[in-house]
Amino acid sequence: GKASFDHVGNRRLRLLVANSMHSYVEAKSRVDKTAIVQTIVEQIREASPNGGFVRKDDFGEWYEIGTKAAREKVGHAIRDCLTEPLRGRSLSTYQERLESLQEVQDEVFRSLKIAGIQEREGQANSPY
Repeated sequence: GKASFDHVGNRRLRLLVANSMHSYVEAKSRVDKTAIVQTIVEQIREASPNGGFVRKDDFGEWYEIGTKAAREKVGHAIRDCLTEPLRGRSLSTYQERLESLQEVQDEVFRSLKIAGIQEREGQANSPY
């Protein structure tokens, strides 16, 4: 739902994916693309004390989903990012989306600083 979509961790995932799109598109092999996906998974996990990729069970408890499912989530986010400019929009919209995501990143960093959470090596710590 909208709450999940707007969660800082999911916004951060979309930002990391958008920032990696040039490298992903330019990657020559599946091995190179897999390495990019793995790097995104690691970045999310390093920024989160809870493993970064979580799901709510039937009892409302959050649990870490594991590496395979995390890579699948990143892959889905990449596909969403790749196909978005093609959904009736010009390719120049892709650059506008990157700029918009940069604004989101700046907003997230500002809100984390206000909440007393510090940036680590240029990246915000996320609780998820």
